[in-house]
Amino acid sequence: MDGGRMPLSRFLKEAAFDPEAIGVMHSAFMAVCDSLQLSGGRNDTMTQIIARNVIDVARRGERDPQRIHDLVLVALKGTGQHSA
Repeated sequence: MDGGRMPLSRFLKEAAFDPEAIGVMHSAFMAVCDSLQLSGGRNDTMTQIIARNVIDVARRGERDPQRIHDLVLVALKGTGQHSA
C-alpha cells in the first residue's frame, strides 16, 4: 500500500484502526474510486470525500470491503456527489 499517495492515510492519523481494518478500508477506498473512474492517487476534493466516508463507515464497525464500498456509494448518491 502506497500510503504517501493515498488520501485515506492522511485521515487515519485521527483514528485508531488495526492493520487488518486499514487494509479493508484501503480496498474499499480503491474500489469506490474505480467505480467512479477516479484515480485513487489523486489528491482532490472527491477522493478526500470518499476517504472520509470510508473511514466513517469503518468507525461504525463495518469490516467487509464490499459493504463499505456499497455504503459509501449510497452516501455519495444521497448527497449528490455520486458521478458514476
